[in-house]
Amino acid sequence: MLWSADYWFAMPDRVTAKIAEWERLFPDLIRVHRMPQYTGHEVYAVVVTAPGDASARRRHLTYVPHAHEPGATAGAMDALNAVLTGRHFDGTPGTLDRDTTLQQLVVCVIPDANPSGRSRAPVPWWDGSFCDNATFWHWMRGKDRDTGKMWK
Repeated sequence: MLWSADYWFAMPDRVTAKIAEWERLFPDLIRVHRMPQYTGHEVYAVVVTAPGDASARRRHLTYVPHAHEPGATAGAMDALNAVLTGRHFDGTPGTLDRDTTLQQLVVCVIPDANPSGRSRAPVPWWDGSFCDNATFWHWMRGKDRDTGKMWK
């Protein structure tokens, strides 16, 4: 897949919109569990499987716990899209057979466990062009009020 900002579903507003779209398009395949953060942002657990008794299906959980790792969220969202549609966001076919995957697995993805933190990111991805490494680490971990250095 060639990289494109059109396929970069990592920031909370884009993740929320895409999950809402999937809920409309695939109501028989998807369940979305929501948990609000103290900031009002929602953490989503997206569960995808074929209709019917899922008790004998294997379970697969993927989650992205860190706000400073948007690439993992973009990858998890692309994998969900491939399971739901059979295609990646760029239109190329997924590597897994969609119907077999849905019949054999219950897939649960938490694409961003800290959307509040991610929403404060100064850029939607880190490629080194926005700031130097020290500035990035200060942004990611925060500056200590007393020392002005990276918070430990």
